[in-house]
Amino acid sequence: MTKKQNVQGFRNQGNEVMLYGIISETTNSSVQFADFLSSTDSSQELVVRINSAGGDVNEGIAIYSLLKSFGGKVTVKVDGIAGSIASVIAMAGDVVEMSRNAVMMIHNPEIDGASGGANDMRKFAEILDTIKESIKESYLARSLKITPEQLDDFMENETYFTAKEALEYGFIDSITGEVKENKEIKEQVTALAKISRVMNMLEEEQPETPLEDPKTQEQLPEETTELAERIAKLESEMKRMQEEFLEIKKVPEDTEETPNEKMQNFFSAIVK
Repeated sequence: MTKKQNVQGFRNQGNEVMLYGIISETTNSSVQFADFLSSTDSSQELVVRINSAGGDVNEGIAIYSLLKSFGGKVTVKVDGIAGSIASVIAMAGDVVEMSRNAVMMIHNPEIDGASGGANDMRKFAEILDTIKESIKESYLARSLKITPEQLDDFMENETYFTAKEALEYGFIDSITGEVKENKEIKEQVTALAKISRVMNMLEEEQPETPLEDPKTQEQLPEETTELAERIAKLESEMKRMQEEFLEIKKVPEDTEETPNEKMQNFFSAIVK
């Protein structure tokens, strides 16, 4: 049984959890995630929805690790922004989707309120370098379509990505809210266009008004007979095509050819 929680910044419904807002030790924390995952059915898909500009790096890395060890399929959906450490959490998904108007931001880790002498600053720099390498591993684990050097540049310059850019670079798998081409409808429209071509051919074959030229008048009976035969043949073929088109969607499921394949093969054999 899935446990319901009511804590600030963290909401879940069944196997779907919303990570909205800042990540910290009190809101959207690793402890809350661990508690939630411990009572979540790993045989079902877990959906993690993200709209967060980031927060505590350590908490975020822990959440990433918890999701990676979940045991079931994890789908991440970026609804608004996955920024800073929230973008690292997004990388934990087996599938990562992003709304077409959402954004993703990555940058180098920072330490707020650091103080001390020169040696302290050098130590902080070493710590930040170590954290950066940890973060990079999370990104590179997704087999990005960019080099580690390009990733360094993006992080150094605090880069924001549109959904299309995130998809191009391999941070996500797909964009939601996109209008996709319907292959079946396209194939049926193509088939109907071929029927229209045959109908146009039929109209073009209609005999014209006999000319006054005596020679033409002499040839007309023979040519008219030949043309009438061609028209009759086309009309017969057209009737058969229409009947075949009306029946094409009634093909049994166990037929080797699908309705669309049958339609395409049928018209390919008739209309060149």
